[in-house]
Amino acid sequence: MNDNYLSAANTGANNLSPHSQLNTYSSSLSSSSATASLSHGAANSMKSQMTGPSEAGISRSPSTSNRETQKKKIGHREVKDGVVHYKKISTDELKKSIQFGIVHFLSEQNRTQMDRDLLMQDFQIVETVQFPKTGSPTTPAHDYSDFKLKVYAPYGFRYLRRKFNVNEVDFMSALGDSELKEVSNPGASGSVFYKTSNDKYILKTVQYQECEFLKTLLAGYTLNLLQNLINQKFSLLPTIYGLYCYQKYELASFLSDRTNIRIVIMNNILPSDVPIHEKYDLKGSSHKRKASKEERAKSNPTFKDLDFLEEHPNGLMLDEKNYDNIIGSIKRDCLILESFGIMDYSLLLGIHNLEKERNNTAIEAYYEARINNPAYNNPSVNSNGSMSASNRYSISTGRSIENAFNISAVPAKNSKGDRLLLYFGIIDILQSYRFKKKLEHTLKSMITDG
Repeated sequence: MNDNYLSAANTGANNLSPHSQLNTYSSSLSSSSATASLSHGAANSMKSQMTGPSEAGISRSPSTSNRETQKKKIGHREVKDGVVHYKKISTDELKKSIQFGIVHFLSEQNRTQMDRDLLMQDFQIVETVQFPKTGSPTTPAHDYSDFKLKVYAPYGFRYLRRKFNVNEVDFMSALGDSELKEVSNPGASGSVFYKTSNDKYILKTVQYQECEFLKTLLAGYTLNLLQNLINQKFSLLPTIYGLYCYQKYELASFLSDRTNIRIVIMNNILPSDVPIHEKYDLKGSSHKRKASKEERAKSNPTFKDLDFLEEHPNGLMLDEKNYDNIIGSIKRDCLILESFGIMDYSLLLGIHNLEKERNNTAIEAYYEARINNPAYNNPSVNSNGSMSASNRYSISTGRSIENAFNISAVPAKNSKGDRLLLYFGIIDILQSYRFKKKLEHTLKSMITDG
């Protein structure tokens, strides 16, 4: 097996054009033992200049949580007396309301058959459902405040879910059968994150401008996702499964004070049932790309590009097939994002070190199965007649590896020879609007001050 490295060896200036960055990859791949850049392998292919911290939240340490309880506002997210609010609505009520509303809408939607192909106008449709607390002829009563739910492109997202083999009953079950888990770290934007109990989906609040930006992308973005699917191309782009707007209101008041909270549902990248020992937000830049002291003090900090270079100066070693898949995906995905004018995004990299979990037989079996049979499509017995790791795991636990780990990982090794599982994904693709506005404001102030 030929090994290739994902490393920071060829990191260049962060202002390279996407095409010159792609050429950096090509020139660095001179043989089967070639080295390339990932901190920076992912990142050098990214046209990215911003340095904000990742919004992929991981639990805070107790000391950090106490500091947060005292201060207490980041964007629309605010902590009052230990209770988290978003736009003055408790995140607990928000969570339960959106679960109730989304599951009800999906159950009604599933009463009709999908009997046609996807049309452009499907991405422009918005359906609104009222959920009065006392119930209505079409909605059940509930224990929360009166609210409306706007559902954007319902047929479009249903079509996309079907193409990605998402069973609608399972999707509703993930969203509604168990309580959503609120992720405690809000990130720089103050967004609220919820994770489904099966680990597959993230629900995230987005700003009005980000929601509008996403709506303009939907048709083209969906086309690119389906293109990757048809061509069986591996992609690191986030898969978006739904876009909604929660609107709190009072039915008795004609001029009610309405609060709009927009929520996007997307795939989760980092698992809950597999410990993540290192987590990086990579942008392909060295400017201010080091985790702060405050970030490092957290129980599960998010490190940055320079931290990756310090921790893995010789990179991470992958087999040739996985290496080619990842680098090829980064190139394709970055070109897609460039075509939409998306500039401010990151590669989220989570690393699980098997040597730190020596007694976890489930993860050991998963790693072995990924090494021996990455596709999980081969017969249950290997060519030498021995039972596969996947089947040994199934017999010992009663569950298949595929069901035990809902988020697939890539096996790798570090320079010490430690066995690793890598979790990849491109995040923060909707922050480009904020980036453009910040850049516009900076340029205007420079012109005015000049």
